[in-house]
Amino acid sequence: MSSRRLSQLVQTSLRSVSPKHAFTPSRTWASLRTIQSAHIHTPSRREAPSGNRPFQRHGEGEIEPSSIDSLSPPPALPLLSPPVGYRPLVITDDDIVRYIQPLYHRGWGIRISKTQPPRFVPVLNKTFKFRDDRALLDFVASVGRQMVEANHHPTITFTYNKLVMSLETHQAYLPSTSSDGSREIIKTRGITLKDIHMAYQAEHLYDELCEETDWDWTYPIRPATERPTSIHDLVASWGNVLEGSPGHVGEKVFIGAKQHHQQFLQHAAWI
Repeated sequence: MSSRRLSQLVQTSLRSVSPKHAFTPSRTWASLRTIQSAHIHTPSRREAPSGNRPFQRHGEGEIEPSSIDSLSPPPALPLLSPPVGYRPLVITDDDIVRYIQPLYHRGWGIRISKTQPPRFVPVLNKTFKFRDDRALLDFVASVGRQMVEANHHPTITFTYNKLVMSLETHQAYLPSTSSDGSREIIKTRGITLKDIHMAYQAEHLYDELCEETDWDWTYPIRPATERPTSIHDLVASWGNVLEGSPGHVGEKVFIGAKQHHQQFLQHAAWI
């Protein structure tokens, strides 16, 4: 979705939201300003869904033993370290364990899409579901304000009451080792703390909206291939996608993705 189209949707949503579903601007902006110094709000526990499917109800503090490798998620998302410097670095193993794994319990995953842009590069990805299209547009408006404040632009697609958000940093950097053994910074694409910050802010806004609209829903935990626990796991899954993909998507796109994959191979070896 283009920035112009998203801005139009945000403006339309802001003009049309009803008092029942509307966010208070001061409340929303205050939440965004304090997001780095406070835990994400977790709604009260509700009855867990029955059956053996790997599903989790929104706001649950636990996941059924049969799901997500029998892991029990923390009651709230952890505090985030603020990004350091003007060059956002790609995630490390520690970032995955500390910050991304808690998102797995809320339906997030790291996807490498063959068809949806950006193609053949890892993205932090989630499908949000809403009570109705009005609630969805309220969320789009809030995320739009967040995007402007952060100057960071996720890929967003939606239909009726479902919204898919994909996050990656177009100008990311990763430490490498040059031929003479000294460290250098190389430019690439990848998931950074900027993306994790936006995912956490989106979760915060979604929690608020679910309470505003009395909405509770059950979402699937992503497959293990979309829940890497290290850069090595991520690189392996990425390589499998590239190896089994034809080049009909466009030589430039495919070659670029392979170059980014090679850079991450160096990153995985270095860490």
